[in-house]
Amino acid sequence: SMASPAPETELLVRNELGLVASDRGRFNEAIDIYQSILAELPNVVDDFHPAHAVLANNLGEALFSLGEYEASVGWFTDALARNSITLGNLAEGTLTASTNLAASLRVMGRYDEAKQLLETGLDELNEVSEAFELQLAQIQTELGIILLESGNLDQAQSLFEQAYQLRSRFLPPEHPEIQASIHNLAKSLRTSGKIDEAISMYQGIWDAHVIRSDNRARILYELASSFADLGDFEGAQAYFEEALKTGRQILEPSHSTMLDITVDFAELLLAHGRIQDSLRLLRTADGLGRT
Repeated sequence: SMASPAPETELLVRNELGLVASDRGRFNEAIDIYQSILAELPNVVDDFHPAHAVLANNLGEALFSLGEYEASVGWFTDALARNSITLGNLAEGTLTASTNLAASLRVMGRYDEAKQLLETGLDELNEVSEAFELQLAQIQTELGIILLESGNLDQAQSLFEQAYQLRSRFLPPEHPEIQASIHNLAKSLRTSGKIDEAISMYQGIWDAHVIRSDNRARILYELASSFADLGDFEGAQAYFEEALKTGRQILEPSHSTMLDITVDFAELLLAHGRIQDSLRLLRTADGLGRT
């Protein structure tokens, strides 16, 4: 009979299954897998084994993708603390956990904490940036989003362009991080009123068919909003309907993207006299915090 795999090997295989589930948008399944491994991990490896931080970070990412931002903060904080001790500050795992934590804090509106984390990361990378280009691009991206959301368009666009240039040196055009960079550049164009250029960029991402499943609804939402900005009701409606359909296949009703789609589509319908359709749509929203 075949020997059973070592407990550590079995946990690694299950972690891979969690990553596959996440990549396919099955975030609840991934969360269950990561939590079950974390419960067993203390019986298999010691407290300072890197697997603890890897799993904490993976669980945080799955929770973040589901819109469970507060829960993700706890796990990213745990991963960051463990990696800082075992790997040091200038390590891929530490920088990734720090940037992920900043992303969660940003989405929760805790901009000062997020910005401090990112600026600390940038300072540390200034000396050795060549060894960590992709981590540097991720930090530039997160900092750019904070600047964009606080109205610093030129600085945000500059950081997005730097991140795009760095990623383009190492990653193929269809890579999700390249697509994310284009998305951010498009968003900064839209925010600065260059709507046609933004639409062209968004449509380019969509046509590439390489968007991560949890981001598809967001891209369609951005397209719908861009057409609404142009006053093209029919174009906006078509993209909002597609965004709703796509989002419902993969996201929880309470996910921030689903709430954005629902509220903005309802407002568009209301503005065009479709009162009953608008109300019907709002009644479908779960966890709606802004009506």
